[in-house]
Amino acid sequence: MLKRAYLEIIDSNGEVMLHDLNSDSGITTIGRHANNDIVLASPEVTPFHALLDHRQKPYQLIIMAVEGETKLGDQPIPANTPTDLSTGDTLTLAGYTIILGVDEPGSAKGSPPTPSVVQAVAVRPGARPQDTSHFSERPPDQPHGHILTTLSAREWTVEVEQDATCQVTITNAGGTAAEFALKVAGLNPDWVTITPPQVHLAPHAQATVTITFRPPRSPESRAGVHHLAVIVTSATDPNRFSQLGATLVIRPYQDFRVGQPNPRQQTLSWFTQTGQMRLPITNIGNTEALFCLEGEEKKGLCSLEFEVSGEAVRLAKQAELRLQPGETKNVSVRVTPLSRRPVKLGKQAYSCIITTTIIGSQQPARSVLAKVQRVPLTSAGLMTLSIICLVLLLGLVIQQIIKNAPPEFALFRKYDQGETELTGLKIFVPIKATVSPPAEDTIIEENTGEMTYEEIFKEVAAAYDLDWRLLAAQAYEESRLDPLAIGQANEYGLMQLGPATWEAWSPKVGVSDPFDPYSNVLVAATYLVFLRDYFSALGYREDDWMLIAYNWGPSNLHQHLEMRGEWVDIPAITRRYAANILQATETGILSPIILERIQTSVFVTAELRGRAINQAAQPE
Repeated sequence: MLKRAYLEIIDSNGEVMLHDLNSDSGITTIGRHANNDIVLASPEVTPFHALLDHRQKPYQLIIMAVEGETKLGDQPIPANTPTDLSTGDTLTLAGYTIILGVDEPGSAKGSPPTPSVVQAVAVRPGARPQDTSHFSERPPDQPHGHILTTLSAREWTVEVEQDATCQVTITNAGGTAAEFALKVAGLNPDWVTITPPQVHLAPHAQATVTITFRPPRSPESRAGVHHLAVIVTSATDPNRFSQLGATLVIRPYQDFRVGQPNPRQQTLSWFTQTGQMRLPITNIGNTEALFCLEGEEKKGLCSLEFEVSGEAVRLAKQAELRLQPGETKNVSVRVTPLSRRPVKLGKQAYSCIITTTIIGSQQPARSVLAKVQRVPLTSAGLMTLSIICLVLLLGLVIQQIIKNAPPEFALFRKYDQGETELTGLKIFVPIKATVSPPAEDTIIEENTGEMTYEEIFKEVAAAYDLDWRLLAAQAYEESRLDPLAIGQANEYGLMQLGPATWEAWSPKVGVSDPFDPYSNVLVAATYLVFLRDYFSALGYREDDWMLIAYNWGPSNLHQHLEMRGEWVDIPAITRRYAANILQATETGILSPIILERIQTSVFVTAELRGRAINQAAQPE
């Protein structure tokens, strides 16, 4: 029997393939193209790289490629020059090792397969494509002789919520028609769209599949390098697959969220020095961020300190905090009033603004408002009552002394006005005071002509005991100070009063035109005072509740409070509405755009001003 020659082909992973040298043709071609007898699926191999003539001995090898280097042993083989090849000679080419071997008849090697197209890299028995949720480095290519795969690119850089696309070309290099499925390993499947996910190919047919990568705007879309594997498998034989490594680079973005302080408002007793609250901060960007927190009480009546985990000491007024993507930390904020009044008419209120920014970022700052109240040791009312009681007690004691004294020591005489004179000392005995009724009309300056919005807000606010800045900031939030604005639910004018609200409250102040700025502000102020008084009677005296009721609706707020709902359960858009308005009243500062717009003048008659204000001032 004749000896049989073959080529033993070993790839960089140690996988071995045998290729029988067909004596009928006498020529074996080697290259990357699918039409070669031996296909080496490597980008360093040219489509038609080499030709082996084994019709006579010694065999002759001709390197047809100018690029790349092919060695015989340790010696480079020149291109386009026949080189003798004998049994046992070893070729090295683009990471492949090719050895010429000869089998004796009946040898242990047996008969190697003789396919029409043979891939020089075989799949080890039981091998599977790499399928993992994360690759620490780009996975290696694992080509297959029957599944030829190429990518239009191996690396893409993309913003979140933007697309990166890749064209995958699949060639069926086998001898039978087959179904091929494509998938991507190493990335979240929700980021990847494959069109189409499967193709049916006849022998030597080719198809193109499009892969679209779209990372979402989420901390999970971490900025940086994400390695992946594009895997093509045969539906008929799962052990036949082709794998190509690639890389997706996601650009960073920064964003964050600041929750409400917990508790948002707290009351300190006279014996409690410091209030403490927790402020949650979440990094919702996709890259690490360094945050700066600053706290202040506008009037300088409180000191603020931050406690950050990892810091040995408390940080006054300002602190820095580093957060990973998706990480949330609660920062402890300590508020200490600097002055304590033992006697005061009511509680001492402090408003603290805590502002959070990302250092080195263009993201706008986020500010939240926290309130602290201190209860005095004793109220002014209680102190006054105590003094009155002492005076009355002293009067009773003196009266008893005089009553029991002998006649020669009677040194007093009485007066009709409830006063007693004792050796020149006058003691006034309290009598019931009377209070004069209020004037029937509120006097308004009788001028007719133009008024600026600022003058309107100030005049109406003074009549209703409101802060004029609150009205100005609310008008900006409602309509951007547009007197002709109509809302989505047909709300009217500057203060966006609903039709039902206007119909119920405009008769009370004697106005009829909802698009007249003065009339609109007047009705809004009347309605605000009603809401303030109503919820104050329920124990909710802060202006927050008045504004929440105005925006959300009093019935919604009443039901929420009856069900013992928390502040954080109120819709976020409504809470922001109230916070934006109250920032103006708490700080005493209006934004430049509001200050500019409230200088606009409108025509207001003295009759309207006097009649409306006077009617508003009358008790119901």
